[in-house]
Amino acid sequence: RNPRVLNALGADAERRGQTNEALRLYMSATAADNGYAKPRTNLGLLLLKMKPRDMEGAKGQLSISLSLYDGDPETWLGLALISRLEGDEATCAKLLGKAVELGGPEYNRKFEAQLATAALAPET
Repeated sequence: RNPRVLNALGADAERRGQTNEALRLYMSATAADNGYAKPRTNLGLLLLKMKPRDMEGAKGQLSISLSLYDGDPETWLGLALISRLEGDEATCAKLLGKAVELGGPEYNRKFEAQLATAALAPET
């Protein structure tokens, strides 16, 4: 199946609150095209929001995504969230700075909103 379609369907499922379906679709998209970065970013961000939170899984997906394509501010944002949750403020500031550079100042607000969501999820 088309990985871009699977990723879009995953994003739609996530917006509707269908976490397990979004997870399945993002994983299918990565399996369909291992070199397509966006579903890995989406999967990593979803793993941060899930209960329990999968920090290692999220970090792995986001790191792979970044190695495939370093121009998506969402990937940098996810890695900044992980750094903050791990207590690494210096790395967080650098990564968030890159997200803002690529995506604009609204990424500061997105960071705070996603941090609040992620902080509520217990870690695995």
